[in-house]
Amino acid sequence: MAVVQTITPEEGRVRAAQMFVQNPNNIHDLLSIDTSPQALINSRHRAAVAALVTEHQAMQRAKQNAVLASHRNISVLITGPTGTGKDLLARIIHGQAPGEFVPMNCAGFTDELFMSALCGHVSGAFTGAVRDTPGAIRAAKDGTVFLDEVAELPLSQQAKLLRILQPNTDGTYTVSPVGTPKTETVKTRFVFATNRNLFSLAQRGEFRLDLYARISTIKIETVPLTERSNDVPLIAKALCHRHSLPVRLAEGNIPQSTYRALNVRGLENALLAAHTLGYDSLESFLAEEQHAYPEYG
Repeated sequence: MAVVQTITPEEGRVRAAQMFVQNPNNIHDLLSIDTSPQALINSRHRAAVAALVTEHQAMQRAKQNAVLASHRNISVLITGPTGTGKDLLARIIHGQAPGEFVPMNCAGFTDELFMSALCGHVSGAFTGAVRDTPGAIRAAKDGTVFLDEVAELPLSQQAKLLRILQPNTDGTYTVSPVGTPKTETVKTRFVFATNRNLFSLAQRGEFRLDLYARISTIKIETVPLTERSNDVPLIAKALCHRHSLPVRLAEGNIPQSTYRALNVRGLENALLAAHTLGYDSLESFLAEEQHAYPEYG
């Protein structure tokens, strides 16, 4: 009996082509590749879980909680410093959803443009609106809206978001694109992230307490890379694989002073710079180029 394999669409196409070239008559093996919608969702979820590399106990717990949260359509708030895996956790939470993962940075919007980015608009709704756009919520139908830097929303936009986040009895949300009185119901889920303490902001009146309660049904906290020294080599090697860089870049010792400045994005940038400038290791790059990169200690 053939074993059904679950792989990504890209892997499936490559595997099928290789099989056909090797044996054009063996159609049975080609049919054993499972590319059903649920199989692809499962494969995507496994890839998202594998992308967050950690041996740190608290981060492993955060990862586990994200996996558990992925099985229910419930609001999740992810907190922690910049570059510590909030986006990866959000993608793990999204992993079981059949729709799209739609990220949206909440910083710097006017009220009108915030509503447009979230709910969409119709052509002519405001200057520059030359065509209809769906907005993040409708684009994430049956998927996930990931609202990053939610703490940066001014109080006026927090009030608008709170109204949108009032679910209907069937769990859907009602949105109205800017420029039309028409409404549409959408099934989606929301994940929020911030590097600030929302509860403290709410206590000071800088963030609505009722909105905080609405978006933080589940709370997941990330750990700074500075407290995860054992994770640095693992993440560095994973980043090398992601960017097709030689793994030797991740070998050697990183000065302890550098850990204070590192986050995952900084580590990624350092590896890319080291490879581009011809260094054999991140250690030698940091030693030789410290004057040009003071942020690394």
